[in-house]
Amino acid sequence: MSRALRFVMALWMATAFAAEPDGLRVARLVVAEGNHARDDARVPSLVPDARLVRAAQAFADYLARHDRFDHDADGRTPMQRATAEGYPACRVAENIAYEYRSRGFESEALSKVLVRDWMESRGHRRNLLDARLADTGVGIAQSESTKRWYAVQLFGARKCN
Repeated sequence: MSRALRFVMALWMATAFAAEPDGLRVARLVVAEGNHARDDARVPSLVPDARLVRAAQAFADYLARHDRFDHDADGRTPMQRATAEGYPACRVAENIAYEYRSRGFESEALSKVLVRDWMESRGHRRNLLDARLADTGVGIAQSESTKRWYAVQLFGARKCN
């Protein structure tokens, strides 16, 4: 086998078996990316809250399992999902997204595209940069059938300002 052919095969194998995103890592990176955007806007950083994380992950799992994409796909509002997990909410907002790549889409790339797309959407950007919202939770899940990655970011405020 020629050196060039071995190189091409090695390159193909590296692409074919590239690491897939790790949902927990993507979630942490989304919070970090979002907080970087908040820093740039001179808005206090969001603090992860376990109750919002549980609510966001459960909804991301639901969206992926049913391949549905709507803020009320499960028949509940973001506020209802957050309070069902025990979050004492005064205010709740939610960003959802889905992305699809078949290969070579790692955790860092997925987190960056999610936050970039939210920052390019007026409503999602407003949620991400809302200084009244102090807490967050992110959930990431992949559909078994379509291979789409679903993302949910909940934002919350315990006190009304």
